[in-house]
Amino acid sequence: MMTNLISRAAAMAAAITLCLGMTAAAVPAEEALEAESVVLEPEAVSTSSASEETETEEEVPEDVSAVSAESSVTEAEEISLDVDHDGKIVIVLDPGHDHSHTGAEAKFGDVEAHEEDLVASIARYMKRELVSYENVVVYMTHDGTAEKCPFKAESDKACLQARVDYAEKVGADYFISLHLNKSPEANVTGCEILYPNESYDTEVADEGRVLSNVISRKLQKLGLEINSVHSRNSDDEEYPDGSVADYYSVIRRSKLAGFTGIIIEHCHMDVEEEYDQYLSDNARLKALGEADAKAIAQYLDLKKINAAEIASSSDSGDSY
Repeated sequence: MMTNLISRAAAMAAAITLCLGMTAAAVPAEEALEAESVVLEPEAVSTSSASEETETEEEVPEDVSAVSAESSVTEAEEISLDVDHDGKIVIVLDPGHDHSHTGAEAKFGDVEAHEEDLVASIARYMKRELVSYENVVVYMTHDGTAEKCPFKAESDKACLQARVDYAEKVGADYFISLHLNKSPEANVTGCEILYPNESYDTEVADEGRVLSNVISRKLQKLGLEINSVHSRNSDDEEYPDGSVADYYSVIRRSKLAGFTGIIIEHCHMDVEEEYDQYLSDNARLKALGEADAKAIAQYLDLKKINAAEIASSSDSGDSY
């Protein structure tokens, strides 16, 4: 069931230290940084974008093995990581956009909101929840505190490519790119989740579809309207076997690398009602991050780490 869980040989991978500037509107940076994880080992982090259509809900797949917490980012520009994760599930969280490649923006009176800031906060809360489960290693492509692209990529395309390359180097099983939509029309609202199409690797496609539907149901319990859960085909690109490629590069490149990539567009941040209800403070951002994480834990049938073990474990060593 796990595309990339098959034993990954210990590989040395260049990890990049990243820091990205976090100044979300109405979200004090100090509080957002409290979304740090209790972790037992390695981590690091970066972007993407999405849109459209609906899929039917699927049952949560059976048994996928237990859980353990980890993640850690170091402070050197380039570091060698031992990525032998001893059979643990490796999840890479990608807060969409950074301060070099910015995302959607919205302004309500004196409040200015920026997608790159808000999703970085969601990702930190998501990570903190995920590392409370056994047999899991959590990495972030960036943490939202640096002023430039964490991968020193000049173009959006190069940055997207670098994020998936990074996920491959750390042995990802799942690549979760976190976003917020901007409505082309005032009446378009709700959550949109994109998963891989049926081409090239049906196992990745099936896994992405089921996981996306589990996440959509969890977000729906927060009151979010589920606008669309779907895949999107490229207009002109093909996979090596000649089949139609996925439209979004992070999903396409994840599939080519052998792991499942999805994009979560949590809501439309420029719709004031949705901003107020889901994004306007840390409690709301935390609710989104935890819902995403709990859905993944449900899908993977993960078990919580013993509370005493969490309390006695050391911090991950993250610089953010």
